[in-house]
Amino acid sequence: MRISGGEYKKREIKVPRRGVRPSTGRIREIIFNTLGPRTEGARVLDLFAGSGALGLEAYSWGASSVCFVERSRINFVVLKQNVNNLLAPGGLHCFCFDVFPWMAKQKGVRQFDLIFADPPYEEGYMEKTLSAILENDLLKADGLVIFELSGNDKSEPGGHWKLVKEKGGGNTRVLFLSRA
Repeated sequence: MRISGGEYKKREIKVPRRGVRPSTGRIREIIFNTLGPRTEGARVLDLFAGSGALGLEAYSWGASSVCFVERSRINFVVLKQNVNNLLAPGGLHCFCFDVFPWMAKQKGVRQFDLIFADPPYEEGYMEKTLSAILENDLLKADGLVIFELSGNDKSEPGGHWKLVKEKGGGNTRVLFLSRA
């Protein structure tokens, strides 16, 4: 798998052998074409980071910083290799931590322009993740959450969120959400 665009286009992204379902090149292309110039200079959070594909892609497209959060130690080792292999000048921060306690520790400390959430499919993470983002005030007022879920998952974001756009491809739905 490779970064699909931006400064680091075609750089390899290693993928852990088990336990991840990285966003395909097609889905990443759809996401970043939809975001357009919003990525440039953005502070980005990549939750359930896995290989780090979404955050690395954002950095390649001009994000000023990316925080990756991945709880699996095995996946975290691969994530760190991907970050180190990028040979980027800085702004990439990796945390081996469960997403929800990590978000709670960030309350009042950090806010992000873009938050990517690509949790395991079929696990019902949408409501819990979106609630934690709001409770911990992690999204800037004009920020977006880009939530990836199975095409079979008909979950909706709830009353505190506005669906800005929905895209899809294959067995994937991508929701672009802002605060309501």
